[in-house]
Amino acid sequence: MVVKSGLGDAHGLVDVNKYTLQHKRYENIFAFGDCIGGELTRTHSAAQAQNPVIKNNVLKYLHGQEVNAIYDGYTFFPLYLAMTQATSFSHHHDYEPATWNHFVPHHGIFSKQYFGRMHKTFEGEAKNYSSYRKNQGPPYYHIANSYDALEHNQYLQTHQIPLEAVIHPVAQARLAAG
Repeated sequence: MVVKSGLGDAHGLVDVNKYTLQHKRYENIFAFGDCIGGELTRTHSAAQAQNPVIKNNVLKYLHGQEVNAIYDGYTFFPLYLAMTQATSFSHHHDYEPATWNHFVPHHGIFSKQYFGRMHKTFEGEAKNYSSYRKNQGPPYYHIANSYDALEHNQYLQTHQIPLEAVIHPVAQARLAAG
């Protein structure tokens, strides 16, 4: 149904720009989480990392401004190694390892300690994420995240991503005409 509607890719997932999470064809559609297409690891932490990007970009779009929040592809998930041992796997777009990727040894006391710490952390995150208290959402609970203009975005500059790969084709046409 998603493919027939023109919203999806060949795999039946919503066809979005992996950086802005804006639909590639329809400028007024944004998507995040497990429904989006692309080479992503679909985890709860990835959806949480996408939340501030979506919020910023939808608000910018609704106010007639250029969307400028960039999702760097961050995702994290635990790797359970035994009944009481764990480590973690985290990466960015194109499976580029994140800073804390596999930072815990795969066996021994540190793996056991991490297992316990991880469960407490997830419990706290779940309570914060699903509470009805007004906040900005993870990871920026108390302050709204702000984003640089696209031409000054450090992630785009570091990875040498051209602005044409990020700006929606309809917005590019508007810029060229106006």
